[in-house]
Amino acid sequence: MFEESCDDTPKCPFEVYKEEADKMNKMGEYMKAIEKYNIALEMRPEDEKCSVARGYCYLHIGDIEKCLIDAIQAFENNSTNTAAICLRAEALYRKGCFEDSLIYFYRGKKIRPDHKAFKIGIQQCEEAIENAVGKNANVKLLNSGDLTQYYENQKRKKVKKEKTVMRQSSARTTNEEKYTIDRKDGKTMKQMLGQLYEDMLFLDELSCTSKNNKNIKKMADNCLEYLDSRSLFWQEQEPMYSRRKKTIDPRSGEKKEISQEDCSKYVLKTMEEIDEFQVNGDHTKSLRLCKKLLNEIKQWNDSVVLNRHEIISNIHSFIGNSHFELGDYENALKSHQVDYEISKQNQIKETKSRAMDNLGRVYEKMKKYSEAVDISKIMNIVAVLRDLTSYIDKPKKCRWEQKIPLIESDIEAAWLYHEISRCYMQMGKINDCIDYAEKSIDASINAKDDVWKISATIILAQAHSHKKNYEKSLNTFNKAKEFAISLDDQNSLENIESAIINVKRKMDSENSYTSKPVSHTSESLKSFVEE
Repeated sequence: MFEESCDDTPKCPFEVYKEEADKMNKMGEYMKAIEKYNIALEMRPEDEKCSVARGYCYLHIGDIEKCLIDAIQAFENNSTNTAAICLRAEALYRKGCFEDSLIYFYRGKKIRPDHKAFKIGIQQCEEAIENAVGKNANVKLLNSGDLTQYYENQKRKKVKKEKTVMRQSSARTTNEEKYTIDRKDGKTMKQMLGQLYEDMLFLDELSCTSKNNKNIKKMADNCLEYLDSRSLFWQEQEPMYSRRKKTIDPRSGEKKEISQEDCSKYVLKTMEEIDEFQVNGDHTKSLRLCKKLLNEIKQWNDSVVLNRHEIISNIHSFIGNSHFELGDYENALKSHQVDYEISKQNQIKETKSRAMDNLGRVYEKMKKYSEAVDISKIMNIVAVLRDLTSYIDKPKKCRWEQKIPLIESDIEAAWLYHEISRCYMQMGKINDCIDYAEKSIDASINAKDDVWKISATIILAQAHSHKKNYEKSLNTFNKAKEFAISLDDQNSLENIESAIINVKRKMDSENSYTSKPVSHTSESLKSFVEE
């Protein structure tokens, strides 16, 4: 988006590059985000947020060393920065340094006891350490002093030095020899990688057969190196013997069935994580976790998953919200439609109301005002899935009108009628706009909410202006002005006075005005009403 000059001098301020990098980060374009963060950090090397954000990008692409460098730099600048502590702990965990990672997770929890990432990190580190070394329940400490642990540590150091020497000598071999040595035990690699084992074989073959094409060979070798590093990490995190003992019955080879209680706890915990990702603006992670949870729920039996339909409905709502925030309105629309249909089929009142709100919000963002009001298109989608003929003869209804029976309070009615009125205004259906604006005013009066009363009154005045009923429009604007004065709302008052002047000008020139009718309110008032 931004081009750099030949002398690599940044043309834009720091904030521009950081904002562009944050946008790329949210979209999952981590390499492009890193490029922008690099430029931003050249301008402000001490910026902690920028270092942490770039560190997470490195973490996503698997470059743990560079991620750790950014985390250490941010931590040294501010040792109480919880984001830097969390990043450093995560990087150490991915590197296989579970004990060091656990230290930083505990340090972060001490600063922010309410942060769930630290609690989850502590649990993962403890599980990884337990899988690697086992429980110490059989260890007995004596008063006489046992130096066994000291001698064991000395042995480990000696073995580590020998391994380092061997590693340095083997590093001189070519890439082809290195991959052959690393993958001699195909059975272990297959158990470790699972479905990725087939991809590893393909990349290995591609690396050997693409000697003439250096670019392809380099890409294949980089992928193989990444798989090797991940295999080592997975082996340290959860050794093969631990996996077999924990998840598989050796005689049957079948996985153990999850209990109903464990399922409920897992689903609740995962949905809390998804919600936290969305609150923090990390919608890419939120989508990934939503899809993972959705696939797992589909594989479990109905006896294990309580309220299956409600959970799936909530997950699709989460997915739709994340797509909406990322600007992918088409996929957001699909997810909210699924949420609506599940809620409707299973008569879940709360989720159905939520899905209607979200659908209207997406259609409005896409500037498809007719779809926001017209339910026929959504009904046709449902008809393809179920029974087409049962919906064809039904009259068109407003989606938000369908929500009217679900209204539980006057304030909700005031808001809902206001939104319906505004959509009809955008569609040019002025009579319907006037009807719902008047209903919104009545509901706001009952709710004693002056803010919605002003908004609905302004829409009503606009509607009369569209119909060239300038006297009614002027009277209605004057009422809105009185409401604004009583609330001492100077911003609304200025916009209303501007609109009144505009209407008076139209009244004076009505006889000579013959062109096509346009909106008779100021742009500032339009933006005020839309807000």
